[in-house]
Amino acid sequence: MDVSDSALLATLLRGYANDTVAEVMHGGSVVIVPPANRDSGKSLVGNAAAYGATGGALFVAGRAGQRFGVRNSGAQLVCEGAGKYAFEYMTGGTGAVLGPVGRVVASGMTGGELFLLEDGQLASRLHADARIVPWDADAEHRARVLLERHHAATGSPIAAELLGDPAAISARLRRVVSAI
Repeated sequence: MDVSDSALLATLLRGYANDTVAEVMHGGSVVIVPPANRDSGKSLVGNAAAYGATGGALFVAGRAGQRFGVRNSGAQLVCEGAGKYAFEYMTGGTGAVLGPVGRVVASGMTGGELFLLEDGQLASRLHADARIVPWDADAEHRARVLLERHHAATGSPIAAELLGDPAAISARLRRVVSAI
């Protein structure tokens, strides 16, 4: 049995996580949802969440601090807002941010794929190492599956809204890949 199988370890936290949650994660899944009767728009995880992740999945039903998903090389990562420097030095895996992102997104990105919410300022927040590219059917399918997993794990109303309208994924999210 392969210990990296994500079905083997699943962690659910109802509350707030500190810096470096899911750091160097290799498998399994970590789900973080707000405490009962709390606003999911608040930051739920601190800085450097999923730093150096090589596999597994992190689903956060709220905002993340700075440096979300830095050095991701194979994990699936979703949050609903992120601070500066998200997905720096990313070489693989998939990330999605369903809320605003800070400046300098994807600096040093050489691989992987991002799905980022368009808020009218996204292009100015992307580092020159990344670029917005057109959607294709395969990418839209990958984004939909990732959003379905996020919604199933967290009950995210943002994911539900995007999934509820077939055109919303490609209309409201931007697909971002390395420009290097």
